[in-house]
Amino acid sequence: MDNRFYAIKRIRLRNDDPDYNKRIMREVITLSRLHHDHIVRYYQAWTEVEGTDCVLLGAGPARPPD
Repeated sequence: MDNRFYAIKRIRLRNDDPDYNKRIMREVITLSRLHHDHIVRYYQAWTEVEGTDCVLLGAGPARPPD
């Protein structure tokens, strides 16, 4: 829609490992607070259900692929 490329990081959550899921959520919170000139800006995170739950981190705009 806005003619930009965005980076997406997809992380599968594990129903059998709540400690792993907590670490993933800590990463989301950490990225949301991080501001640095040499790191792609974090925009948002959301969950989707496609057979298994996953967290998707949206960051961008990213550089287009070569």
